[in-house]
Amino acid sequence: MSKPRIKDVAIRAGVSVATVSRVLNNADSVKPETRERVKTAIKEMGYFPNYSARSLRVEKTFGIGLVIPHDVYYTFTFPYFTEFVHGISTCASAEGYHLVLTMSNGNDVEHHADLIKKKIVDGVILFDILDGDERIKVLKRFGLPFIVVGRPKDVGEYLYVDTDNSYGSYEATKYLLDIGYKRILFLNGPKGQAVSRFRLDGYKLAHIRAGIEIDNALILEGDFTQKSGERLTKYALGSLDFDAIFATSDLTAIGAMNVLKREDIEIGRDISVIGFDDIAAASMVTPKLTTVHQPILDLGRTAASMLIKCLNHEKVKSKLFDVKLIVRDSTKRM
Repeated sequence: MSKPRIKDVAIRAGVSVATVSRVLNNADSVKPETRERVKTAIKEMGYFPNYSARSLRVEKTFGIGLVIPHDVYYTFTFPYFTEFVHGISTCASAEGYHLVLTMSNGNDVEHHADLIKKKIVDGVILFDILDGDERIKVLKRFGLPFIVVGRPKDVGEYLYVDTDNSYGSYEATKYLLDIGYKRILFLNGPKGQAVSRFRLDGYKLAHIRAGIEIDNALILEGDFTQKSGERLTKYALGSLDFDAIFATSDLTAIGAMNVLKREDIEIGRDISVIGFDDIAAASMVTPKLTTVHQPILDLGRTAASMLIKCLNHEKVKSKLFDVKLIVRDSTKRM
């Protein structure tokens, strides 16, 4: 039996070939009842487009690139990332695109240049972005559409999707100060990342508005991992005077809590702990973690949607999502 053609689908559905094409491309100009009739015909006949021919015809790969500057183990054991990628892939699939996921050695400029030269993808979503990121400059130079997850400085104009990291950090720090804690250990992400800068800004602003002097010794840099939280907390317990911990990722906060438990320190009373992200594990650990919720799934969906609109030459605006402090058992009043 020969493979059904688009013309066969059109005959079965009682529409024109152009209408079937519009349905396949998710055009808005097709009536809902007509769209359903075409989709039913496609399903019944087992029709699928010849994407190779389509790509050659329109000079598109229908691929969205996401280059992760980490190794495989780090990437797929990081809950934030898996939820973020799920959001991207859900949107991409619905729009007829596929996600091309690749790893690089850090923020590898050549890796991105290679994607461009080989025409592997139509556009790129940039993740784990740095201030002054050279990847943005390369993508601009070659003219490949891209969306930035984050708001780096010193890179000129760009389209971004992000959460209000400075406000979230401010709210978390302010909450700890309001319930009586004065020496808050701040476990931040890597220096140079835009997200680390925003979260540090929020931490500092809360202290300034409360009239409390900032002790720079309480500001430590890590990498958002659980191991980082454990390492930094061990160091702090032996070297610093603090009564609360604000970690800029839930994994880091959970690592800190593990160390406190081993030292028989009561979390939420002796030392309160706040995280950032609101991953699933935040409400499963004991005690349940107070954290800053950010809509990770929506970030991924929006990044993909914005990029696809750019590829279709539609108008796109940058998007900043709100965040919310979720109070649980890891914080209590002094």
